[in-house]
Amino acid sequence: MAKPFIDIQKQIQQLKDRGLIINDELFATNFLSFEVNYYKLNGYFHLFYDKSNIFRKDITFENIIEIYHFDLHLRNIILLYSSIIEISFKNHVSYIHSKNHGALGYLDTNNFQDSLKQYDFISKAYSSISLNDKQDFIKHHTLNRNSEFPLWVLVEIISFGNISKFYKNMLQGDKVELCKTYYQYKWKYIENWIRCIVTIRNYSAHNMKLYNTSFSEYVSLYNNEKNKIVNNKLFAFMLIIYRLLPIKYKEEYIGSLNRIINEYPFAKQNIDFPNDWESFLI
Repeated sequence: MAKPFIDIQKQIQQLKDRGLIINDELFATNFLSFEVNYYKLNGYFHLFYDKSNIFRKDITFENIIEIYHFDLHLRNIILLYSSIIEISFKNHVSYIHSKNHGALGYLDTNNFQDSLKQYDFISKAYSSISLNDKQDFIKHHTLNRNSEFPLWVLVEIISFGNISKFYKNMLQGDKVELCKTYYQYKWKYIENWIRCIVTIRNYSAHNMKLYNTSFSEYVSLYNNEKNKIVNNKLFAFMLIIYRLLPIKYKEEYIGSLNRIINEYPFAKQNIDFPNDWESFLI
């Protein structure tokens, strides 16, 4: 049976009954009415419950909202910098694969490890072409290029998730070349890190909670990091975003993280970043 509907005032009373300190009920009413509903905040409430679903001592509604706003700004940072990584990664994949196998090399099963995964990519590519058939560059290749789409054209409409799968299915020699050319990391790390960045980007795009979340993907860490960083928690994902960013954006990215961490002191107390988190960003 579904839970019964309760209005805003009853929601506030329920929070008070569970021990949450609400200093300004008008603020809480307006926030729950016009900005974020109770259900959305519930994931943050649970972070501060004791075993009997009562809020820990001295937790205020304002504390919860601070963490919510921290998450909101963090999602914006992730969306910005993951898009930079996506664009550069697509460029790297399309360049290396096309250089080694030709503009339409993605149509040849011999250029991949798994033919079924290659067929799946082609199917998704054709679907993307149909969905974007009003785009000028799609029209041009349809009308003037016999509907032949070089890989560097396709990557403009292929999702980040699908290009990560494309990379995973590339021949190992191509992956090694790509990593040596554009990244200073081994191909297995790049394969894992791109998949993990796709995951946290999708969380952010769908406005899902990041703060104190255990993600379904696990970041591959170096041996000397494994005892210091939890590989399915937030900092591990922020670390690999830094590592895959083009160098010109790295300092800007650190500055963005520093600003929101310093702006939200209560959130800072409870975040899973190491105290010396900046020392890992190398």
